[in-house]
Formats: sequence, structure tokens, C-alpha cells
Amino acid sequence: MVPDAPVINFRLPMFGDNGYKTWDLQGGEGHYISENRMDVKEMVLQIFSGDERILLESTISSPYANILINESKARGENGLKVVNEDFQITGENWEWDGKTRNIKISKNVNVVLFEEIDYLLE
Repeated sequence: MVPDAPVINFRLPMFGDNGYKTWDLQGGEGHYISENRMDVKEMVLQIFSGDERILLESTISSPYANILINESKARGENGLKVVNEDFQITGENWEWDGKTRNIKISKNVNVVLFEEIDYLLE
């Protein structure tokens, strides 16, 4: 049985094996595609430290994204914005891997550094 109606204004938290929140997916509208895939309009994905600090590390937002829930991955061709305390990145044609905590942006990338980040320049 596959739901045929979208889920409106939803929130889906994910937790690591240690029980701490690793990410929190929010969307204006979600469409169930399969057991592992959800398409999301107005996606906001908050990335947490995954430990007892429950520290918000980054926020990723996009007008439309494909979420692969069991793989902890997201991707999209539309715009993307990544913000944390050190930088802001925008671009298009992107992929996020929650297991490796990496994001790949392939088109129209713009990076704004909020302060000097020595470890990126080494």
C-alpha cells in the first residue's frame, strides 16, 4: 500500500546507534515514493553532532530534494543553501551523504566565509 496524498509540514528526526539525534528533516510537502525514498518540497535538513551535546552543526535547505532515508542521503538539482557558524554555501546539482557527513555541489557554487578558517587553507 502506497500513500497517494502528500504529507504537509512534516518533521522526521533520525537518531544514531547511540540514541542521539544525527539529523532532522523538515519539509513543506513530502511525497512517499518508496520504502527508502521521499521527495520533499521546501526541505530543511538540520545536521546535529550525534552525541550528548546535541549541537546543531549545519542547516541545509533546498526548494526540492530527493531523500534516501535508509541510506542517510539527500540530493537535488535545484538550489541549495548550507549554513553553519563558519560559512554559507549555495549552489545547484548537489548530493549530501549523512554517513560520511560530506556534501558535493556541482554547479553555480558560491562560498562565503564568516571568519578565517585556517584548517581549510592548509
